[in-house]
Amino acid sequence: MASIMRVAFTLAIALLRITTAIARVIARGCSALVGERWFEDDVVGDEHAKDDEDDEDEDEDEDGRDARQIPERIAASTSDRGRQFEKLRAYEAWREEFGIDRILETPKPYFDAVKRLYPHALHGVGRARGGGAHVQIEKAGQFGTLLETLREDFGVDDPARVVVEHVSYVMTFVFEELDTRPWPFGKTIRIVDVSQLGMNDLSFDVFEFLRYMSDTSKRAFVERVHKIYVLHPPAVFRVLFNAFKPLFSEKTLKQIVVCGTLGEFTESVKSEVDLRDIPREYGGECACENCWTDDERERRLRAHALSLTARSGRST
Repeated sequence: MASIMRVAFTLAIALLRITTAIARVIARGCSALVGERWFEDDVVGDEHAKDDEDDEDEDEDEDGRDARQIPERIAASTSDRGRQFEKLRAYEAWREEFGIDRILETPKPYFDAVKRLYPHALHGVGRARGGGAHVQIEKAGQFGTLLETLREDFGVDDPARVVVEHVSYVMTFVFEELDTRPWPFGKTIRIVDVSQLGMNDLSFDVFEFLRYMSDTSKRAFVERVHKIYVLHPPAVFRVLFNAFKPLFSEKTLKQIVVCGTLGEFTESVKSEVDLRDIPREYGGECACENCWTDDERERRLRAHALSLTARSGRST
């Protein structure tokens, strides 16, 4: 009996660890998608009302910069002036860390590799009443394979940074070349297929990568997400999502739609995106031969990346 109890206890601990790891991956992954902490509600609410008077007086940050220097997009993300300055400093730090001022001019030798191992593509534009947000389709998962391949086959010392820099480049291209409209425009609709998520994504390496991606998204892409549709979620994803729902901010719940079936997805997404701009593999009516390469915006992005690398004499 004692041995049976030990086995049961060991299995329970293992299950708890796996569940905790999955929960962390889901939380980190969705934080990376949204660009905000899941449990942080930056929308003005009763909890902020008592501080509003004080916030109005904080018109300069610690460096003496005027509040008028805060971009509208960042100012709209929170009513707290101190948080606005904090987000501004984080945004500027991201721009410096990844050389954003010149990121559209530097070679992209890993562009094809990252695209192949982490499939994602620009694919159409949302409906005008939703702001005409640019649509991105992607297959999230197998991040362990992505990191290992970059490290082993391409000799990359810091594969997480390479991927985050790639994402920073893609988003910078979108908002500086394809959609330069000022706030409240210039957002994305992301259609994320998570059917590839597996045990490969529960490693410490992947967790650290998602943490890095999440932290970068929070710094770089404030108020850039209009909607996220999560497709083909594993059963545990939906269970954990529903269990943690009461802890999520109202803002997060409005942005993320978890779809158990393609029928649920098409019914939900059709108010935001014409089904002719949704790939057939996801229940849409797109006529593309290959939705991962054929959209005009994706072709422009790819041509831009390849031209940068060709000019440098490096291969992708």
